[in-house]
Formats: sequence, structure tokens, C-alpha cells
Amino acid sequence: MNENVEQDESGFWYSTFCDLFAIDVRSLAIFRVALGFLILADLANRVPNLEIFFTDNGILTGDMSKTYLRTYLGDGFWSLYWIDGSVFFTRILFVLTAIAAVCLMAGFKTRLMNVVCLILVSSLQVCNPLVLTGGHVEMRVLLFWSMFLPLGTVWSLDARMLPPREPKSWRIASIATMAIMLQVASIYFFSGIAKLNEYWFSGHAVESILGLEMSVKPLGVALRQYPGFLMLVSYATVLFEVVGPILLFIPKYNQFNRGMVMAVFWLMHIAIWLTMSIGIFSLMAMAGWLIFVPSQFWEVFDRLENVSPTKIEWARTPRQLFGNIFCTLALGYMLALNIANIDKQKSGWFTPSLRALGNATLTIQEFKLFARPPADSPSFEYEAELVDGSRADIFRDSEIGPGDKSDSVYRYFPTQHWRRVHLNLLRPPNLVAEIDRQIRDRLLDRIVNKWNQTHDPAHHVLWAKLNCYRRAIEPQGKYGPPIKEVWAEWSQETFAD
Repeated sequence: MNENVEQDESGFWYSTFCDLFAIDVRSLAIFRVALGFLILADLANRVPNLEIFFTDNGILTGDMSKTYLRTYLGDGFWSLYWIDGSVFFTRILFVLTAIAAVCLMAGFKTRLMNVVCLILVSSLQVCNPLVLTGGHVEMRVLLFWSMFLPLGTVWSLDARMLPPREPKSWRIASIATMAIMLQVASIYFFSGIAKLNEYWFSGHAVESILGLEMSVKPLGVALRQYPGFLMLVSYATVLFEVVGPILLFIPKYNQFNRGMVMAVFWLMHIAIWLTMSIGIFSLMAMAGWLIFVPSQFWEVFDRLENVSPTKIEWARTPRQLFGNIFCTLALGYMLALNIANIDKQKSGWFTPSLRALGNATLTIQEFKLFARPPADSPSFEYEAELVDGSRADIFRDSEIGPGDKSDSVYRYFPTQHWRRVHLNLLRPPNLVAEIDRQIRDRLLDRIVNKWNQTHDPAHHVLWAKLNCYRRAIEPQGKYGPPIKEVWAEWSQETFAD
């Protein structure tokens, strides 16, 4: 395939734009498949806890969700799940999301299914923000930019239903390709900028992160015994998060740079996945890098002759013109938002109304990726006294003695969603809002009800407490003494059905 960019009256600028922002349509195709697959995988992971996390019977009603979002993220959010909080309606939306994700993977009515997935996935995320991770936010924003891209050009049902024809070009460049590439790069660049602080300059940041017992896996625990290595990883993380994205946009060398930078970030995310449990983040981030797979990789498998050079897709119809204008405005908003997020206290120019605009248009985002490592490691206990006089931890369904806690903080919670709920409710005592108290009370009430429904009356709960134990994270795998906080209390008299 001829890699020389076709020259026209634009000359140098045409060539440079193509060199910097062209994406291979085969890379877009594999990205489409990965995106649809991860939507399905995330949906399947939510199904076992559908009622307690995503309906009005669970820990959040629609009104509580709105209040929580308004308290911490501002106005403008919307969700189809707020139409009806019943289990039946929620299941319908889950099924529709799964169907749309399968169609997106297969490339059937690709652009329409992309929009449907964006609406349904965003609605699900807004329904319960307590279970979200950075991976969910990245999924939403990549779905947003994908609306403007030809994800179904190759390896799709859409392509197979068209008359056979020779591809005009494997590589395309447009405002949309520029936007999605800058979006992926900005996640790491602005995260690296946020890490330019004393926590990361000390070299102990990664060691502190691996001290978060609720999220660290056994390999991460083992690595805490090597502080010198973790110090090197801390410095390398900051350096490459800042420099790596810049290397993606160096003219003439960016095809090689893309492959190298992508490989390094993939290795970083594999390392994170092996050491930490942070939900879909690592897999979603790796999927986002697929758009940077260079054309040379595909040429190993697909050697075709007479394929034209990179094509710039400018606006040729009113619809394309509108799409380009909207995409350009959204790109400008995204960059301004990330700049404002560097220091919100000094970014008064980015008003609450502008943030509400991002909430409503699904472009709101903030990626800092442990810019401030955790200072302490929490563990939790659902302590209860039963009718027969025994005491139990009603979350893990086991008897407890005074001060007895789970042997493994990581294994205490069965899924990442349960960990995220508790971590997102973790705030300094003087900053706990009323909505946090309401959610904690309702969380304990739901756990008590679940216990009572699955045990005989002699083992029903008389009273219960949701306890949080904080331990300061210290160097070389050590922790300070636990400090107990009672998050919520329940009794038969107070919460009688």
C-alpha cells in the first residue's frame, strides 16, 4: 500500500493533518468489536445485582440518585432508568442494551446502534454513579466520539450488505478522528499533569495505592515488599503519562510512535489488572488504544494493491457539515474541561452552567487516576445481633466475635461494584453530606432485609450497624491502628416494615 499522502492544493497542511490524525478503518473495526464486547461484559457483571443497585428497591431510588449527582457533580444529568424504577422496566433496558451491543459488535446499522448504546449505557451509569470507575467514564466518552466515525466500513454486516467494491483507502482523517485520538491521549496527559504533586514526587505513590486493601490483589500485596522498585514505577508512571501522549503526534514518525506508545500503555494496564481490582478500567483503556494500531500491522495480513492514500473526510453534505461543527465544538469543550479540571479552585471561568452542559451532552469527564494516593485503607463490617442472642456479620453470613473482621479485606466484597459503593461513600467525617447518610442507612437496611428473607425468624436481626475501620497506610506494607466509624445503625423499632 502506498504510504505517501496524496498532495493537493492544501499541500503541507493536508499532508501533516493526515500524518497526525489518520486512523486505519481496520483499527476502527476491531475497536468497534472490543467496545461492543465490553458493554456486554459490563452488563453481564451487573445482572446479579440488578435489583439492589439499579432499581428503586435497592440502595438508591431515582430521587436519591438525582440528589447525589446534584450534590457532587452538578445539574443536567438524565437517565431512562428514572422513568420507572421497577425491576421489570430495568430488565427491559438491560435487554435492549445487550441487543444494541451485539449489533454494534456485528456492525449492523452501526451508527444507529452506536447512538442507542450511548443513550442506554449513559442512562445505566447515571442511574447509580456509586458503582462507576474511570473505565465506565471512558466507555461513555468513546461511544460519544464514535458516533462521528465510520466504525462499520469493514468487517461488518453493513459492509457485507453493500455491493462488493475495492476499498478507496484504508486510512481516513477527519475532525472526528482527531477528536477521538485527542480524547484518548488527554486521559493520560491530564492524569500525568494532575500527578505533578508532592505525593508522586516523593516516589511513594504506587506503594500507597497498593496499600488499599479493598482493591489490591495478592500480586500487589507481594510487590509492597519492594519499595525501591515501586518508587521507580511511580516516577516512570508520571513521566510516561505526560510524555507518551505527546509522542503520538510527532509528524512523520507517528506510525512507529503509535505502536510503541500503545504497547507501553497496554503493558501498564496489564500490570494494573494483575495487581489491582478496579473494575473494567484496564480492559476499557486497552480497547481505547486499538484506534492507534498502525496500518503496517494490518498489512501483514491484508496486502492489497491499488489502494489510494489517506483520505480526508471533509463535509460534503449538510449533515456532514453539521456533524463536523458539532464535533469541533465538543472537542473544544472537552479540552477546556480537562484544563479546568487541573485546578478547579482557579477555574472559575468554567462555570457550573458549563459543567451542566457536559452532564447533559454526555461529554463530562475527569481523569486523574490516583493523582492523590489513598492515605488510609478502609475495611467494613455489617455487625448485627440476632433474635437468638448470637452476633453475626450479616454481609458475609458468618458469626463474629468482638472485634473480629474478615481475614481478607479484598475478599470481603464479592464484586467490584460492592467495593466501589463503599469507597465512593468514604469521606472525611466533617464532609459527609445528608445524601451520604441516607444512602448508608438505606444500604444497611437492604442488607438487613436480605438477611431476614433468607433466615428463619429465630435468626432475624434485632439491631445492626455498618462499621467502617480506617487504617493509615504506612511504608513497607504496614498499617496504623484501626479507627472505627459507625456509618449507619438499624433496629427493628426504627425500621419496622
